Amino acid sequence: MLRTKGTGVKGTVALIAIAVGTGGCVGPFREDFESHYANAAAARQDGAFARGWLPDIVPDEATDIWELHNVASNRTWACFGIPRGPTTTRVLLEKAGAQRVARPIGTPPPGLLGPPKWWAASMAQPQIEAYELKENSGSVLHIGIDAAAARVCFQRPAS
Repeated sequence: MLRTKGTGVKGTVALIAIAVGTGGCVGPFREDFESHYANAAAARQDGAFARGWLPDIVPDEATDIWELHNVASNRTWACFGIPRGPTTTRVLLEKAGAQRVARPIGTPPPGLLGPPKWWAASMAQPQIEAYELKENSGSVLHIGIDAAAARVCFQRPAS
């Protein structure tokens, strides 16, 4: 029996549950991978664009890029800063054929204790500037621009 000094049965059960739960999340069999890049150049250098986790609507001046993807389902979430404002992102969206939609962009990424801190809560608001973009792969990107926060987030549902 596992004994921990000063911990009762409830505490021991809680410790085991945490160990098993986090082991499953960070162990060798996990399918969700999260990355952070200081800017678009770092993401390109790491291959995030070439592997398809980041789409071409991410402008060259994007900063503070967070990306979470599931290798089994291809489901992807990402957010990035737009220090020069949303104009370049809007131009890239227009060039790619994105359509404006009047709804939030979808569900936030999963997290052990809720969505990751980098996911903008504004993406769930009905007034978010939202777009949909059909990719060549057949996937549909749901993109939200929060101009006031200088932040863009997107979600690619499972394919």
